[in-house]
Amino acid sequence: MDMPTPKVVAAVGYHGAGKTLLVEQLVRELRRRGFRVGSIKKSHSGLTFDVEGKATWRHFEAGAGRVVAVGPKKSFMITKETLGLSDALGLFDAYDYVIVEGFKEEKSIPRILAVSKADDIAKLRVGVEIAVSGIITRSKTLPKLDIPVLDSKTEIGKLADIMEKKSFLKLPDTDCKICGYADCYSFAKAVVAGKESIEKCKAITSPVTLTVDGKKIDLNPFVRGFVKNTVLGMVSSLKGVKKPKKVKVTIESKT
Repeated sequence: MDMPTPKVVAAVGYHGAGKTLLVEQLVRELRRRGFRVGSIKKSHSGLTFDVEGKATWRHFEAGAGRVVAVGPKKSFMITKETLGLSDALGLFDAYDYVIVEGFKEEKSIPRILAVSKADDIAKLRVGVEIAVSGIITRSKTLPKLDIPVLDSKTEIGKLADIMEKKSFLKLPDTDCKICGYADCYSFAKAVVAGKESIEKCKAITSPVTLTVDGKKIDLNPFVRGFVKNTVLGMVSSLKGVKKPKKVKVTIESKT
């Protein structure tokens, strides 16, 4: 079956270890291969990319909760909302891959460690690592690990190959246990280790999805079946509809 996208991988490491360079090289290589690639950077300080005095800055300062600037070659959005990673990933539905820089607390996403010294590997490992890169690859003696240690400058092709093979859509972190594991983190470790297939997660492979105010809501098997059968039954009875393959319903609450 076709797996949902975007597939996600995190570049994780401490400051100055080569995370941004790793992301840059991966983006370029995956784009060269013809994929649509996005990225998300976690910022630990205030964001100040808008220019004081410009129209968008004035809109934002006046109190607009979200400002979008549309140009002939690029666009950008600034918002007063603090987005979680899942919310931010929702902006990339049409993309093949999203590379996340930072987010060490996200343990159910395959990660490539960018480190400057061997001691940092043990500190950052949580069981979902697929490779190690960063400044450490410039050392004469590389650590012996059960995952590849690859230079993002000279071995980016190998890193991209691993990312294509090992990355997957972000798990919902609802710990529904339908997959047979205690939580999404345990299941993610099993998938990265090659012991399970991501297809076992029914929350991301289900043909039924529910989104409320931009947030994806995970449904248990009974509710998924009920929604699917009810909606398809109703739609199929409408004049002009024969055998619908994909149905999208949007409901706006006025209260």
